Amino acid sequence: KFSHEAWFWRTYFFFKYASCDLEKAKDILDNCERLDAFSPSELKDVTSNLYHKFSRQKDVGWEKQKNYFELAFQANPANLKNTLAYATALFAQKEKNTAKRVLKKAWKESPQWGLAELYASKFADSTLDRSHLIRELHDMMPKDPVSHACLAISLIQSKLWGEATRVIDKIQDNSLQEFLKTILVLKEKGTDQVPLSLLVKFSKTIPDLETYASAFELKG
Repeated sequence: KFSHEAWFWRTYFFFKYASCDLEKAKDILDNCERLDAFSPSELKDVTSNLYHKFSRQKDVGWEKQKNYFELAFQANPANLKNTLAYATALFAQKEKNTAKRVLKKAWKESPQWGLAELYASKFADSTLDRSHLIRELHDMMPKDPVSHACLAISLIQSKLWGEATRVIDKIQDNSLQEFLKTILVLKEKGTDQVPLSLLVKFSKTIPDLETYASAFELKG
């Protein structure tokens, strides 16, 4: 529950954020933090999103943009949109070591397929290399279910069916395990075409189904 004053500043922040009055939104956020108008997790999210929005303004030079990306990243490394944009920009500026550090730190915070995909695509020379790199990430978070899923995806992409099966068998989420086993069978048969009913079947039980399906370029 929020006080009336906290609720006012919270609402005012979102109004200014939505209208892209970002400097004012930043000032308001200080009041929001002082009045506990956001929970700690919400404050991380809105702060990160605000700085990321700063970074996407027109005519922002690289150094200033980099600073905004970094502030957004510090606020919430799990902000996938910001992390991917930050790392991509770092790669474009030939700052590969910094990009690698950013992606690995974000991965430790919250493993996500988008992080693994970007990491592998920038440092691998082949599909097999991609799976080795994603295994490196997986081994940093060996007990995380998303980490397992990402490794399984990369192994299926590399057509390493036996290894993929062993990783999938370790996934405790029954829906995700069944989905990946189904995809494994389809890929072994050399098909990308899947019944729409299959995707519908898992749509309510796998939150990131669209992400996983896009990783395999599945067509309904």
